[in-house]
Amino acid sequence: MSEANGMPVIEFAQVCKTYRSHRGMGELIPGAKASSQVRALDDISFRLARGRVLGLVGESGSGKSTLANVLVGLEAPTSGRMLFEGRDLAGFSRTDKRAFHGQVQMVFQDPYASLNPRFTIRQTVEEPLIIHRHPRHERTQRVIEALERSELRPGAAFLDKYPHELSGGQRQRVAIARAIVLGPSVLVADEPVSMLDVSVRAGILRLLRSLIERLGMALVFITHDLSLIGQICDDLMILYRGKVAEFGPAVPILDHPRHPYTQQLMAAVPVPDARVPPAELPAQLMNAAGVVGDGPQCNFAPRCIHTVATCRSAVPLPRRIGDVEVACHRVEELGKGAAITEK
Repeated sequence: MSEANGMPVIEFAQVCKTYRSHRGMGELIPGAKASSQVRALDDISFRLARGRVLGLVGESGSGKSTLANVLVGLEAPTSGRMLFEGRDLAGFSRTDKRAFHGQVQMVFQDPYASLNPRFTIRQTVEEPLIIHRHPRHERTQRVIEALERSELRPGAAFLDKYPHELSGGQRQRVAIARAIVLGPSVLVADEPVSMLDVSVRAGILRLLRSLIERLGMALVFITHDLSLIGQICDDLMILYRGKVAEFGPAVPILDHPRHPYTQQLMAAVPVPDARVPPAELPAQLMNAAGVVGDGPQCNFAPRCIHTVATCRSAVPLPRRIGDVEVACHRVEELGKGAAITEK
């Protein structure tokens, strides 16, 4: 799906990430129940090639940021494999890992918090070059080039400014310049426009798309806002509680969402037309937490209006409908528009 432009630069193969859920002081009591395990990522697999943009969408707690942390090397998978340019990161030497960290860069959500207020713009963008030991005589020119590629022109005029002297959009462009100054292969953007004015968002999205095409990078774009996906993403992965609900090319998913969770996310997108009434969510969907039983079942079953007995007794495997994979027991009949009744 994401390999259209050649060999994948990033590949996840059945990646899981599990955390231990602590019970506080109760763990010190003899005979107390052992800590439980929280699976933040559950069997995640995808491939991403240069020049492609993968959108990760899901509500809070779906696993988006955990996936990003694993991808950039801040977290190690509990199981499964992550490959970079065909090589398993688990076998990387210290030198290989250092090079990898230079090739996978991140743009954070809040440009106010991600920039050091004591650093000039030169120091901020130059810092990755220092860490990765680039020659001193090349640094200033590379900083200026990165600023200008991020649409801060002329770049030299920004070198001695501080973050507080810039607007929110300019600060995020500085963050993007810092991320691309090393010439990375992969860029991870975690909610990069959610803290910006609406009038600035379109410019940042256009900039990111342009950089991916001009510099031949891959982009993982994390958002909870489906209204942004069509503007920038080639492929789309819908995450719910660490599992993939729906995955495939962005256009068919946005045009015809098949998983009940994707359908509810789409229904929640505001429609800019006063004549269209807002979508009403079923009552059980208002409980964001839900209740998941101990046995095998679809993890969306407690919130789904289409649940049947099979949903409560078996984990759905991904089913391919055209170019899209959907993890739902009833995807075929739902896709046909069959009359569905809750059972």
